[in-house]
Amino acid sequence: MTDEEIKSVARERMRWRDMQHRCRNNAHYADVEVCEDWLGEDGFVRYYRHVSQLEHFGDKDYTLDRIDVYGNYEPGNVRWATKKTQVVNRRCTVRDHGQTLEDISIESGLPIDSIRRRWYEEGSRGDRLRRPLYTKKDAYSNELTRLPLSKENSTEKE
Repeated sequence: MTDEEIKSVARERMRWRDMQHRCRNNAHYADVEVCEDWLGEDGFVRYYRHVSQLEHFGDKDYTLDRIDVYGNYEPGNVRWATKKTQVVNRRCTVRDHGQTLEDISIESGLPIDSIRRRWYEEGSRGDRLRRPLYTKKDAYSNELTRLPLSKENSTEKE
C-alpha cells in the first residue's frame, strides 16, 4: 500500500467511526441507524468496499451523505456530496414549491434576508415571496416606485 492509500483508509475509518458515533450520541440522529453489515469487527471492511466504489470517493470537497434524510446509513442510501448539496438535503430545509429560499433568492435577484423575512415574519408564500422590492409612493403619481437591486440595475443616470 502506498502512503496515499493508507491515508485514505485511515480517513475513511475515522468517518466510519464518526457515522456510528452520530447515530448513537446525537439527538438529531436518534432515529437513524447504521446497517448491520457495516457494524462489528468486519463492518469497516464492508463499509469501505461499498463507499469506495461510489462517485467522488476520495475527493477532498466531498463527504458522506444520506440521500434520503429520513433513511439509514446503508447501501443505496449514501453518496459523496459537497457541503452545498448537504445543506439543501436536510430535514429542516425550507422549501416553497420545491425551491429552497436560497434558490428563490438567486432566481429572483432579491436579497436572501428579504426572502427569509417574508417567509418567517410575513408568512408569504408563492408569488408573494418572489415579488419585487418596493419602498415608497411617488408623490406625483401615487404609485409605488421599485427600488433597484444593485447599481447596475438602476435606471437613473449619474
